[in-house]
Amino acid sequence: MPRPRTEDKRKRILEAAVKVFARKGYFAARVSEIAKKAGVADGTIYLYFRNKEDILVKLFDEVMAEHVQQVRAAVRALPTTKERLTWTGWGAIATWRWSSRWSCGSPPSSWSASPPPGCRTTSPS
Repeated sequence: MPRPRTEDKRKRILEAAVKVFARKGYFAARVSEIAKKAGVADGTIYLYFRNKEDILVKLFDEVMAEHVQQVRAAVRALPTTKERLTWTGWGAIATWRWSSRWSCGSPPSSWSASPPPGCRTTSPS
């Protein structure tokens, strides 16, 4: 009878994948290296993930879910509805422009709303 899957092992595999992908790059990384770094047998990886691409997709899903939680908490912490709406709308714009010049939603200086708690801003270039 197969052993039950554990969240701890899954988490260790994902953490190991981040380190291996960062060191070797996604394409050069091998599932066996991820397994070794996670301290599990090679075959154990396939109990949790279909393949290396699935590991990458799950990492992205988890990072995005964490980001969404942080944004929701930051918006809830704003004191007024106007500020919450401003930052929600601005967040959509910042997401759209993310690849260009803004970091963590640094709005144009003409905007009156301040950044959400914990957000580091940079000036647009």
